[in-house]
Amino acid sequence: MLFKIFFTIVVVVGLVFLFKFKRTKPKKIASPTQNSDNIPNAFRTKTSGLSIHEQSLLKFLQEIVAKKDHIQVFPKSQLTTFITVDPNLAPEIQERLERDLKQVSCDFMLVDTRTFSPVVALSINPSANLKKLLQDLNVPLIPLMKGQQYDQDKLQQLVIHYL
Repeated sequence: MLFKIFFTIVVVVGLVFLFKFKRTKPKKIASPTQNSDNIPNAFRTKTSGLSIHEQSLLKFLQEIVAKKDHIQVFPKSQLTTFITVDPNLAPEIQERLERDLKQVSCDFMLVDTRTFSPVVALSINPSANLKKLLQDLNVPLIPLMKGQQYDQDKLQQLVIHYL
């Protein structure tokens, strides 16, 4: 009987130590403001920057523009790549507009490689901000519906007028 009690106590104490060591908290990483150079493994790579649907659209668009040597497709492009703010504006207005512009992107941008200017933008369910900005800049927008399937022929019919 004494043996059973002793054995039970040893098992319970062993389990307590086992669970205690399993639940030890990992070391906290220093705050980015304290020492931003020493953050180990802070970033992770995504498996893909595009969804499966976006990958198929990109493939079709690349095949369409392959026939045109002066057009290139840019996926997930920020508009700051192709658009600048007027330098004659007041500095505080420039900063605000640049900050707003960095937050707007489109899914695909067809660009003329000779002038590096946007030819047409394609976006899946475009936001109102994107529509208004592209309209103000006279850059055509082709809105694509998220649930609809697009094949190469259908996309070619949409972009043929801009090539």
